[in-house]
Order: sequence, then C-alpha cells, then structure tokens
Amino acid sequence: MVCRATLDNGMLPASGSEIALGTLAEFCNSPNGYRVYVNSSPELAGATLVVDGKAVTLAGHGPTLVSSSSHPAAVSRNVTLRLPRAQANGTLSFHATPL
Repeated sequence: MVCRATLDNGMLPASGSEIALGTLAEFCNSPNGYRVYVNSSPELAGATLVVDGKAVTLAGHGPTLVSSSSHPAAVSRNVTLRLPRAQANGTLSFHATPL
C-alpha cells in the first residue's frame, strides 16, 4: 500500500496576506481510501489553508485534516495560505494516511 501527499515547491509571490503555495499531489491506493493531514508550526496557528476553495483553519498543534477519500485516488489540488498577519514565518508538512 502506498499513500503520499506532496506539495510542489513552486511558491508564488505573496499578494498581501495570501500566498499561493502551488499544487498538492495526493496518491493513495488503499481500497478503503485515505485522509490527508497538514502539520503546521505554532507561528501559523489561526492561519487559513485554502485547498481547492475549501478553507481549513490551522490549529498550530497537531495535525489538521485537509482532505479525505473513501476510495483509492490520485488527485491534484490548488493550495493557498491566508495569513492573519501580513508577515508570518512557519512551516507546513503534509502526509496521507490510509483508512
């Protein structure tokens, strides 16, 4: 079984407090589906991750659910980060887990 979630490194220039991060590539061949989570550093608590138009508020501690599927899939999603402040540093890491 293979499950992965990777964000391309094509970060685009910020427009105010919004940063286009690029494309999230999801792949999982689990017959029961999968979930994709993001871990964010505490500096990004309260920021909003927008994945294909769906807003997800980052917790800043522990993983935050980004997407899920009830079947195997290979999907690409557009990802944008909305910061509560115009300037913020922090890290994001994505991972997929099978169901």
